[in-house]
Amino acid sequence: MGPGIYTSDNKLEDAARYGKYTYTLSLTPNKLLSDKTKRGITKQDVIKLIKMKPDWQMNAQDWDENAYRGLMESVNAIMEQDSAKDIITQVYIDYYFHQPKLFVQNATKIGVDGIIHTNIWGGGGQSTHYIIYNPNIITIEKKELTEKLSL
Repeated sequence: MGPGIYTSDNKLEDAARYGKYTYTLSLTPNKLLSDKTKRGITKQDVIKLIKMKPDWQMNAQDWDENAYRGLMESVNAIMEQDSAKDIITQVYIDYYFHQPKLFVQNATKIGVDGIIHTNIWGGGGQSTHYIIYNPNIITIEKKELTEKLSL
């Protein structure tokens, strides 16, 4: 799914499997992009995010020899994704894959604090993952030692 700080709303079925401690967090985002809608990110946002990468022309030329035409072709394809989460994830894959730190810094600069992803579990359960790009929106409320789960 890409870079960021991964959090979950499901402590027992999800978060407790990943480490020695679990944390109760408060998040104060301005903008989290959803996996349910395209709202929250525009074509202009995508162009700006791509052009913030110093060597964006090299990636755009995978689409067309002319970098500016390639940029527009890639952006048009990216905007066909099903959701805002998928749109920004595709920008990461197509342009920033080997520079995840730069991606989260630049996503934060255009006002995107992270993404929301609904994780469907086998057997009908689900959890919501919040993948945070902007660590400044996180406040740790409580830290607990994770109980060992039998798998």
